[in-house]
Amino acid sequence: MRANAIILKKIKTGEAALVIHMLTDEGRRVAAFARGALKSKKRFAGILEPTHFISAEIKISDTEKLSVLQEAQLIDDFIKIRSSYDHIQLGLRIIECVGKVAIEDDHNKKLFVLLKNSLDGLSQAKNLEVYFIQFALKLFHQQGILDRKDWMQPFLMTPLELSESIPSDNFEEITSYHEWCQQELRSY
Repeated sequence: MRANAIILKKIKTGEAALVIHMLTDEGRRVAAFARGALKSKKRFAGILEPTHFISAEIKISDTEKLSVLQEAQLIDDFIKIRSSYDHIQLGLRIIECVGKVAIEDDHNKKLFVLLKNSLDGLSQAKNLEVYFIQFALKLFHQQGILDRKDWMQPFLMTPLELSESIPSDNFEEITSYHEWCQQELRSY
């Protein structure tokens, strides 16, 4: 199977192998074994990192629990996210949240689109607290667990790339919304 995917996490197994968890552009969560990934300079060349958007050749196994990642090519490494520690930290938090709700063999294309748009827009985001609130509310809404309140409207109606247009001059209010989102994510 050939698929574009965003890497959610990697786990070292053995001396040179990795298990890569990714979300494909079809919204399917896939866990794949990458044999020799840490030694291979040709096949994987340091691209198997969380947040990386890759094109992957995956051999789906009918009998084994893990598929096999045969080849991967980098499409986008979201290099601008790495401009600051805070951006990196939020990017990894977004990946973690999506990883918790992505289900193997579920085809939730909207989840992939939300993740991709979130990583695309993150490099432009200045107010990361507002950006996180907006991402979390959109995720809750998409998962069908959001009990809408009036204060959520600007966050839900505004595209992620326009997060800076959301009024955020009331620091205490934004902080309370952020804490609410953090608490909801912990309980989800």
